[in-house]
Amino acid sequence: MVAIQERLIYIFCVTSEPPLLQQYQLQKGICVVDVDGLFVTTMDVTDNDFAENQLQSNLSDVVWLDTKVREHLDVITSIMQHVKSLIPFNFGTLYKSESSLMQFIIKYAEEFKKNLVYLEEKEEWAVKLYCNKNKIVENITHLSKKVSDINALIQNSSIGKAYILGKKKNEIIENEIINIYNTYSKKIFTKFSILSEEFRFNPIPNNETLEKEDDMILNVVLLLNKANVESFIETSDQLIIQHQNIGLNIEITGPWPCYSFINISH
Repeated sequence: MVAIQERLIYIFCVTSEPPLLQQYQLQKGICVVDVDGLFVTTMDVTDNDFAENQLQSNLSDVVWLDTKVREHLDVITSIMQHVKSLIPFNFGTLYKSESSLMQFIIKYAEEFKKNLVYLEEKEEWAVKLYCNKNKIVENITHLSKKVSDINALIQNSSIGKAYILGKKKNEIIENEIINIYNTYSKKIFTKFSILSEEFRFNPIPNNETLEKEDDMILNVVLLLNKANVESFIETSDQLIIQHQNIGLNIEITGPWPCYSFINISH
């Protein structure tokens, strides 16, 4: 006997105005449900992919996961271009029936509406700051007075004392690298933060996770008014030019759906 596939409702986002869907999205079955003046972009899926037991298996399939996450983000970013604001839902948000979806939307309707008003004409951007440790060491004499001072002492010391000071210098350099990282991350964050409405710091992964040689020293997302985006990009370009010689690299990406700045109690 062939098992009957259960219908599930997949949620992309909520908007306060009807979103403009592309023809190819309509052909895939993506549609909009009007609930209490809120517009929920949805798609019918089956439990063949999204049932709890099957989903766990699919999540370990890199190709399946990459394809589905990209499709999810594509729908949301496409809608973003034609609405004042939206509330994005996480990948894989499902409801078993239209009535349960409607109950949820109605229950939190006022919070959705407040968030949508707050997020009007705003975008989420990410800033990651990387530092090449070798470049810092090359420029350490110019970047650190402590290192500069101990170099002067070494040059004017006897061989024995210079050897001891050399060991001390290595300790100072390691500490100064941390101080330099902190100094530049604060400096660059401040330049960006004054252009933002809000910000959220994200954890800094280690180099093995990043698969990069450079150290990440800042990982933050900013909520920007669209009127400030141009200044934000110009500031980034200026900072890159100012700091590239000492091994600092700034990476900005966006605009992203405002996942980091949604404030809903549930």
